[in-house]
Amino acid sequence: MHPDFTLNQSLYLQRYAYPTELLRGDPVSENLGMIVTIPCFNEPQLIESLRSIYRCEPPSCDVEVIVLINQSERVDPGIHQKNAESYAEARRWIRSNHSPWLKFYVKWEKALPEKQAGVGLARKIVMDEAVRRFNKSGYPEGIIIGFDADSTCKENFLAVIEREFRKHHLKGASIFFEHPLEGDEDPVLYMGITNYELHLRYYIMAQRYAGFPYAFHAIGSCMAVRSDDYQRQGGMNRRKAGEDFYFLHKIIPQGGYMEINDTVVFPSARVSNRVPFGTGKAMMDWMKQTETDFVTYHPSIFESLKIFFDLLPDLFQADESRQELILKNLPEEIDLFLDQENIKEKLQEFRDHTSHLSTFSDRFFSWFNGLKLLQCVHFAQENYYPAVSLSEAIKWLLKKYPIMLSSSSSRKRVLLDIREFNKHHPYYYQKQVKII
Repeated sequence: MHPDFTLNQSLYLQRYAYPTELLRGDPVSENLGMIVTIPCFNEPQLIESLRSIYRCEPPSCDVEVIVLINQSERVDPGIHQKNAESYAEARRWIRSNHSPWLKFYVKWEKALPEKQAGVGLARKIVMDEAVRRFNKSGYPEGIIIGFDADSTCKENFLAVIEREFRKHHLKGASIFFEHPLEGDEDPVLYMGITNYELHLRYYIMAQRYAGFPYAFHAIGSCMAVRSDDYQRQGGMNRRKAGEDFYFLHKIIPQGGYMEINDTVVFPSARVSNRVPFGTGKAMMDWMKQTETDFVTYHPSIFESLKIFFDLLPDLFQADESRQELILKNLPEEIDLFLDQENIKEKLQEFRDHTSHLSTFSDRFFSWFNGLKLLQCVHFAQENYYPAVSLSEAIKWLLKKYPIMLSSSSSRKRVLLDIREFNKHHPYYYQKQVKII
């Protein structure tokens, strides 16, 4: 949290926001309640994304959609041309599609700094613009929605987000997603996206089994946050990849965060080399390889994490000698990782500033957050438990969760059933979630 943030709503914009105002002079509705922010780079499906939002059922508030076509100052001429075409096409589409409650805007940043240009900076620019718009409307608690230029959504998308934020007084949310599993593309691509989504869901469900309280999907096209909370956590970062992960794992530990599962975002399943990891990169790697299965994190890592997390109450109460014994009896990979992270000093610091287990746990998991957990998983994978086939990981997962499948279920059927379980039992196993 930025210590200088106060109720002065211009302070974030003065000190931390991207300085360029995209929509200078455009009037703002006094009933503005949600803004959908869409970074766009070398994107052929932008209009379909806009149509998807245009078809949405109206919420009780007015909504803006801000598209930022972006590129670096040294962009490839072919990409520049594609962006020019997207910009012209979007402008034509916006002129022909009007709604009393829904307004679309498209802007084009043609020369972002080479060292910073990427999805993180693009997302920051457009989300910072949403902050300006809400401040002008007199509603600094407005909802900023992250979306992508190759995603679509269900027709109840906007209405459900508004309802859930109001009902649960949310600061932020992850929105349910489903990649397309069939269509006009190469069947091998759909096999790959089925495996990739199963890997994503396995990772979150394995964290929840272990007792990690902040196990949520962090996907830039499937997230929403209140403008004032966005500012309190310093806004979006400028990372060229993983910007959504780093941003949301600042938001989630603040509480007031949950999954919204009554609507769906449909991210693209296509191949892409725009970022060094993520869906597009995973699909590109999948289409190049000859293997028949994905690999993922070994289940034993999460069994070890569960042992550790279950011992937190004992660590809170333990004296120094008892603490030493507990740590040394942890699984070796956890003990060694914690030792290099100076766990003893951290535990002492947390105990010195807390008198209740709940506040001790809050402080602990604010430190051992999603990034720290991922680092621990990678440490264990590199030194103790090599990656396993997705098939083996899913077999383990289905022994831990009450999801009934036949032995002949296809990979697609497994994913469909896990999706349904996630929709209806999102917090199964999860502890200490500060949501509702």
